[in-house]
Order: sequence, then C-alpha cells, then structure tokens
Amino acid sequence: MSTDVATFAKMLRESGIDAGKKEASGIIAEAKKEASKIIKNAKLEAEKAIAAGEEKTKQARTAMEEELKLVARDLTSKFKVTLEEAGINLLKAEVQKALNSQNVVEEAIKSILKENASEGTWKVEVHEKMSSDLIEVIKSLMKTPQGNAELVNTLKKAGFEASISSDNSVFEITDESVIESFKEILSPELKKLVTL
Repeated sequence: MSTDVATFAKMLRESGIDAGKKEASGIIAEAKKEASKIIKNAKLEAEKAIAAGEEKTKQARTAMEEELKLVARDLTSKFKVTLEEAGINLLKAEVQKALNSQNVVEEAIKSILKENASEGTWKVEVHEKMSSDLIEVIKSLMKTPQGNAELVNTLKKAGFEASISSDNSVFEITDESVIESFKEILSPELKKLVTL
C-alpha cells in the first residue's frame, strides 16, 4: 500500500507541477500580452506627444517669422523716415539760401510771367525781407500790356507766390513747396532703395 501511496503522491506532485507550469505559462502569456498592449499604447502616446510638440514648434516658428517680418517692416519704415528727414534737413538750408537769392527769384518770376502771359491781374507776394532792388526788378517784369500787377512783400517764407486772377492759377515757389516736391520725388526712390 505504501507503493500506492507513494505512486499516488508522485502522481499528485507531478500533476500539481504540471498544473502549476500550465498555470504559470498562462499567467506569463497573459502578462506578455498585457505588456505588449502597454508598450503599444505608450508608443502611440509618445507619437501623439511628439506630433503635438512638432505642431507647437511649427506654430511658434511661424508666429516668430511673422513677428520678425513686422519688425523688419517697422525698422525699414523708420529708416526711410530718418533718411528722408536727414535729406530734407540738408536740403532746407540750401533751398532757403537759393530762394533768398535775387537772381534765383528774378529768373523764376521771369519764367512764370513769360510762360503764363495772359490777361488778368497778377499778384506776386515775396518774402518780407526781400531787398528793395529785387522788388523794383520784379515790378518792372510785371509791367505787361496784358494786365495789371500787384507786388507785396509780406510772405513769411523764403521764395515767392504768384497768382493771376484770370484763371485762378497759383504758383508757389517757397522753401516749403520745394521741399514738399522733393519729398514726393524722394519717397518712392527711398522706398525702392530700402524695400526688403
């Protein structure tokens, strides 16, 4: 009987070991399956996080590029204005000097009167500090058979203004008008020069 008990015990032990091995194999297979799922999910989450990070980086780069374009535009505009102001400041003194010159004003008035000889009353306003010699020259230029002329020296700017009543034409040759004309010419050229 002891052999039977020993055989029985051996059988029990072997069947228990086999059952344990089988159970362990099942647990290991389930654990591997679960681990595979976890790894797969972790990889998917990592890919999503990387894609989201790349998108944020792309958006940040785009925003930074747009900001840099605005800064460049503003700096270019400020540079253009500064350059324009420097040019005007250099020009202003020379323009005033020229328009306070008797020869320049005399030639300009001659030219306007010659090119615009029409009937009507001319009115010429010259700078208040214009010399009496120049005023006399201008008066003699303005004596035309077509009409009358009036000369006043009350202008506060260098240069002169001339108008004729027959067609309401006004000719302004002052430091301000010359500089404004210069700005209109200079501005497009500067824009071409400093455009990025």
